[in-house]
Amino acid sequence: MRLNVNWTFFTIGLAFLVLGLSSNQTFLIVGMAFLILSFIFRKKTK
Repeated sequence: MRLNVNWTFFTIGLAFLVLGLSSNQTFLIVGMAFLILSFIFRKKTK
């Protein structure tokens, strides 16, 4: 279950990064935040 949450955060983060690159810098920041969250989740589950 936690692995799914981690991948969800990672996927959302990547999607926001792509949106941020094409249009808005705010999306870029949100995407980075989601990627960092997924990284933290991955560290905690190990």
